[in-house]
Amino acid sequence: MANKGKIVLSGHTTLLMPLLQQAKFQQEISAEIRAESRAAREKHQSFVSSVKDRPRVVLYFYRYDPSKNRTYTAELSYRLVNETIEGMTFDKMKVIAQKIKTKFENFEFTKGKKKLQYSDWPNGYCNSSVLCETVEEGTRVFEQFLDLQGMSIDETKLSEIKDSNPTGKYPENPSNITVAGKTEEGKELRPITKVKYVHSQIFLGNLARYTLDDAKAKLPPAPFDLD
Repeated sequence: MANKGKIVLSGHTTLLMPLLQQAKFQQEISAEIRAESRAAREKHQSFVSSVKDRPRVVLYFYRYDPSKNRTYTAELSYRLVNETIEGMTFDKMKVIAQKIKTKFENFEFTKGKKKLQYSDWPNGYCNSSVLCETVEEGTRVFEQFLDLQGMSIDETKLSEIKDSNPTGKYPENPSNITVAGKTEEGKELRPITKVKYVHSQIFLGNLARYTLDDAKAKLPPAPFDLD
């Protein structure tokens, strides 16, 4: 039976000593790497557990194109890691809503085929992502978004999620499709189009959700008045 996980050497002890020392060193390094990897996974799971029940703020973006009878949307969200669902009050919500209204009123950006992601779990950004026309445009969106909490972008936490074949997977002029003998225009995936901020909400787990700011007055009224 093979000695699984063991290194077997033969030869004169003097000659084998350097090899034995090297093998021992490699085993110790491997053990350290496994321990660090395990610690990193446990730390990440701890972050996930600590933020999943925190209040969640969501910003919505929208545009309707009547010529194509198509709606375009986008969302950005973050968790309030320093707040609890039980401790959230209307006064606290109003402060958040006022910041959103100030920084996002009339804010728009161009969606596209690139995907940017911001991962900062300790501060409530749980793999927040946005589709954008360019990396610069996506960065601009995240700068505005992070500023809601008075934060600046940490470039080490911002990444582009690249597709191996974006042109083939998301063509600008998709082929028509035939369904039940009827030809229909192919729907473009990740289209390049502008979207504009329209409203925001706060979710308190599965207990409740409240309107924070609503530029188009389409949602239930907020439980407070904004300036």
